[in-house]
Amino acid sequence: MKNIVTDIHTTNQTLLTPFLQRYIYNWLLDLIPKALPANYITLTSLVAIGTGFILSHQSLHQNTWLSLLIASLLFLYLLCDDLDGLQARRTHTQSSLGEFLDHYSDSLCLGASSFILLNAIPPSIPYVLLAHLIGVYLLITTTFYSQYQTKHLQLHEISAPEALFLYTLLILLSSNDAIFGFLHTKLVGIFTPTDLFISLLTVVYVYYAFKNILSCPQGLSGKFYSYLLGGIVTTVLAFQASVPLVGNALIVLYHGVYIGHLITSKVTEKKEPFPILIIPIYLFVQYVSGSKWMLEALPILLGIQLTVYLYTFVRVFQQFRHEWKWYNRMV
Repeated sequence: MKNIVTDIHTTNQTLLTPFLQRYIYNWLLDLIPKALPANYITLTSLVAIGTGFILSHQSLHQNTWLSLLIASLLFLYLLCDDLDGLQARRTHTQSSLGEFLDHYSDSLCLGASSFILLNAIPPSIPYVLLAHLIGVYLLITTTFYSQYQTKHLQLHEISAPEALFLYTLLILLSSNDAIFGFLHTKLVGIFTPTDLFISLLTVVYVYYAFKNILSCPQGLSGKFYSYLLGGIVTTVLAFQASVPLVGNALIVLYHGVYIGHLITSKVTEKKEPFPILIIPIYLFVQYVSGSKWMLEALPILLGIQLTVYLYTFVRVFQQFRHEWKWYNRMV
């Protein structure tokens, strides 16, 4: 199987990465054994963001230790998200499996980390939160779709590292009662500082999403348009879940599954996948009919999405399992 990693180019314009590279990454790489596979670092990042996502659905206000733990998990993800690639290049073990694992975890990270932040310092206006979630997934999906078409990964000035750093900082600050109170004080009309910050970040995400769209030489396909529509429907309706953890996890996994299929098609050099629209269609029909089953069935839908997500991982792992044991032969 051809290793397509060498065919993919990355332009990293993020503001934070040069600072992290100079003062943190180089120091950490000296501590990491060359024999440690980069894929293990990737899996560590996935465990960190998943654990933080689950813990964030507990009450964080006036719980300093839990806020500190979640902020630490976010920062650990931030570090591991770049360290795995640096470790792979340092040991000459770049692989299609490594690229899949890295981007498959990335497909969950920004959405999950957004929920972590919004659970810690929730906006006073629910629509601000909903708009932010849609903006997040526009950015994530258009980034991967642009890479799928062009074999060029464009990381803009405000990307995952900057968002994760801001999220981590805000969660730490919000553990202080005075700062938490300020973040929820109405300053401009009905808007709090939290509302204004989240809204500004949403505008930035949407702006870069449109830049990603314009970079696609073939434009957006009908398959991708159908996915975007299905994603918005899923986000809007699952957002109303009576159990936030279930609804939020369903939103994250729905988008992650499609991105996973897109990444799989890229690393296996197959055609663009058609999105699975069963869940958004089901939610829409149940919502229009006014059935209570819409929200009651969310745990079942979540189980289906989790199964599909894990199945995609297992299928790709089996195809590229020979790359799992790659190591630096000079060690």
